[in-house]
Amino acid sequence: MPDDVPTAWNRVRLLDLVSIRNGQVDPRNERYRNLPLIAPDHIAPRSGRLLAKSSAADQGAISGKYIVEPGDVVYSKIRPYLQKAHLCKFRALCSADMYPLTPKPGVSGSFILHTMLGKKFTDFATSVSARSGIPKINRAEIAEFNLVVPSPSEQEAIGQVLDDADRLIAALERLIAKKRAVKQGLMQQLLMGQNRLPGHSGEWSTGPLKDFLPLQRGFDLPTSRVVNGPYPVVYSNGIARHHAKAMAKGPGVVTGRSGTIGKVHFVEGDYWPHNTSLWVTSFARVDAKFAFYFLAYLGLERFASGSGVPTFNRNDAHSFEITVPTDRAEQKAIADVLSAVDCELEGLRRQLDQASSIKAGMMQQLLTGRKRLTGDGGAAE
Repeated sequence: MPDDVPTAWNRVRLLDLVSIRNGQVDPRNERYRNLPLIAPDHIAPRSGRLLAKSSAADQGAISGKYIVEPGDVVYSKIRPYLQKAHLCKFRALCSADMYPLTPKPGVSGSFILHTMLGKKFTDFATSVSARSGIPKINRAEIAEFNLVVPSPSEQEAIGQVLDDADRLIAALERLIAKKRAVKQGLMQQLLMGQNRLPGHSGEWSTGPLKDFLPLQRGFDLPTSRVVNGPYPVVYSNGIARHHAKAMAKGPGVVTGRSGTIGKVHFVEGDYWPHNTSLWVTSFARVDAKFAFYFLAYLGLERFASGSGVPTFNRNDAHSFEITVPTDRAEQKAIADVLSAVDCELEGLRRQLDQASSIKAGMMQQLLTGRKRLTGDGGAAE
């Protein structure tokens, strides 16, 4: 294809397809104060999804805003690498940090949205935004962007296919959020003894945390001394490297000592707990996987101290009174229930990753005309 323009497609400038609204209004004016106000923070990166919707009055807006009409695409001009755009279905205002783009007659708003979320436009916007100190694309730079575009009917078809992909991704994200909420509820009920699993009615033991889960500072290991090997090095924020030597037998439970406080990590095999972490030195009274879930639910960030780099106060943690099942079998049963939920979550996350990857590939193919849609919406070569 000459000039990489697919058959029956045309090469045009973006501003041949849309116009950028001019003129700002006062959000305190009675005509506008109750309109929803959209700002970059209200839009999820890469998805086109609106995260929050509240009025200009509720947000206390005082500076000038743009009018947004139904069918406009609002695009965040700051930090374009975040890929924040939304196809608006209602009348609204948008922040001066955004551009309201109005599709011209015969142009699909959905096609424009996905174009602006696509790799080609994002790479362009990111490149030109680097010319200034604050990453931001201006109107003149948007005017430089050109693309290939199909007929209105094919634009609509492409937009519909990509919208369907977005709906699948959003549905998976909702499932993950629901499953996380279920897990949180189970943790509260089972780890706090509010509900007991069938077959378990034994006593629970109470005492200072150190009597059940003693914590010890990890071992120094400068980056220059790391020798690549099979053993994970667990830092305050998780596994970052692997080393040729282990300092602790698995399974292990590790949390942050400095820097990142509150996260808890589980390691199946032998490992090296880094000096930025604390590790549980004994599981004599508590099952390791139960300990992982228990500490994660406990909220170890409560033991952070220091105004600069936060540090874990081990003395406070060790003296904190906890209550756990005395019977190790009940501990394991609780851990098994929570592990099963984690397995379901991991499966959903894999589905989400796959759906996101497929959508990214579809955008690359469909928005450039490398693949064409058949009459039934399927892809043809």
